[in-house]
Amino acid sequence: MKKCSFYSLFANQCLANIGDTLYIVAVISSIYAITRSAFISSLVPTAITLSMMASGIIFPLVSTSVSLTHILTFSQAAKVTFLCPLAFQLLHLGNVNITLIFSMITAIAFMDGFAQPAASSLIPSYVEKHLLAKANSLMDGAFQILGIGGWAGGSILLTYFSPLIILTLSIVFASLSVLTMLLMKSVPIVHENERSSVFEKLKSGWKVLIGIPLMRTLSVMDIFETFASSAWISSIVLVFVEQVLDVSTAWWGYINTTFMIGLLVGSFVCYVLSNHVNQNPQKLIVLGALGGAITTLFVAINRSPYLLLLLSMTVGIFSELKSIPQTTIIQKFLPASKIPEVYSAINVIYTGTFALSSLLVGLVSQYWGISKVFFISAGLLFGVSFIAYKNSDKLSIN
Repeated sequence: MKKCSFYSLFANQCLANIGDTLYIVAVISSIYAITRSAFISSLVPTAITLSMMASGIIFPLVSTSVSLTHILTFSQAAKVTFLCPLAFQLLHLGNVNITLIFSMITAIAFMDGFAQPAASSLIPSYVEKHLLAKANSLMDGAFQILGIGGWAGGSILLTYFSPLIILTLSIVFASLSVLTMLLMKSVPIVHENERSSVFEKLKSGWKVLIGIPLMRTLSVMDIFETFASSAWISSIVLVFVEQVLDVSTAWWGYINTTFMIGLLVGSFVCYVLSNHVNQNPQKLIVLGALGGAITTLFVAINRSPYLLLLLSMTVGIFSELKSIPQTTIIQKFLPASKIPEVYSAINVIYTGTFALSSLLVGLVSQYWGISKVFFISAGLLFGVSFIAYKNSDKLSIN
């Protein structure tokens, strides 16, 4: 039953991932077609990030009284419910209420903010501890393949079909993801703080992150890495392609694709080396951060678009070599009752840090030059590798 539940969860997340990608492609292209404003279109990821951050904050309140499988089912069903009126809005492009569209985007993202920590927390319940590294690698690898195919496929579909048809496909995939929940075993979580006050429940995950040396170290590393990874957001890469490399914007797509291929290769390496991930996760974390730092430094000084394709793929590989062992450490170290609360706090840290870092790298690129963004990113990753090396004893949980 455990094996069946894990593969059902795997299918659920794959279908939901495809649906989300198609939905974002359809919405951003529709809003741009309606407004002809790049600024308003860029508000879509901002609205999504802030909404997911809000639901991540209150997730511990829900997870103390509702099973994770029910949370996942409800959040994905609610997304389908909001996608349908959104499709109806796009049916009348000439008379669209932008405020209403953004309200629905916000509601869908809010539901996603519950789905992500719930799905991540279910993995340790469906997989034996010694197989967690393989399970995380399989999940990450699939998401990279779907990311490459989803964005490329969504863009191609957009040249032949209307955003409404693409959004309809998104609804189909989202609906199928809900159906896969029927094959998953319900996993009620026994919480230690069922009678705690609302405030105590809200801060429970944060207490773990701050109070336990291992989790505190991982959190600091996450913050540094999130700031570093913001150098690779699409808008920064696009400016780098145009201003530094001085090549056509087609290279923007090539670089994004090779980066995602690197993530896929890194996931495969971790899958093959799953025993090493289980036994010596700290070594891979140090290697991943240090390798990413050195490669990013070469990106900052590089002026060849062909070499940048190789470098961007290498950065993606090293990124996965760090993140998958780190995820496995959290899942093995924490008791089941704490995992949802901690993932909730981690998601809030990630979304908040990413929103802030996206703003800061934009300012750095504007006033100091785009290459400085990658120099800063490299410096932050050197910091991550140093923290990981100095705390190797904490990161080794065997």
